[in-house]
Amino acid sequence: PNRIASELEAVEASLYDAERKYAAIVLAYESIASAGESLRRNVTPRLRSSAGALMKHLTGGKYYDFGIAEDFSLSILTENGTKPIASLSAGTRDAAYFSLRTALSSMLYPADRPPMILDEVFAQLDDNRAAALLDLLCKLSEESQVIVLTCHSREAEILSKCGTEHKVIAL
Repeated sequence: PNRIASELEAVEASLYDAERKYAAIVLAYESIASAGESLRRNVTPRLRSSAGALMKHLTGGKYYDFGIAEDFSLSILTENGTKPIASLSAGTRDAAYFSLRTALSSMLYPADRPPMILDEVFAQLDDNRAAALLDLLCKLSEESQVIVLTCHSREAEILSKCGTEHKVIAL
């Protein structure tokens, strides 16, 4: 009986430790789920709105709102309904991701915006969307330094027409 009693005591201590670890895991899981829900409820609508406004500017109003699912997959609202972002052209996807990154950066750094360094961000954009993006970058350059790296002259030509070569650097 003494041997069994000591084994029982050891098993009960092990069970107690396992129950404490399980309770900690459940608490952590619930906290993460709550934080995720708070993010979806509070941050996602602002991100969608800000990114949608940028996307509307870049596409001349053709695309104007984002859908962000629970698994963070993206869709975009058009006049003809919602489309998964993967179904869009490469240039439109680039514009969408640029819009999202810029909107997120604005949310994370509302006062002191970090510099923007863009490398070949225009490669898949047509002339109209490239001009719209450069126009947007000129506006953003009032809040943050913007450096554009490109091997094409199109961007520098568009910028020279805007008279903003001192604000946005195209290399």
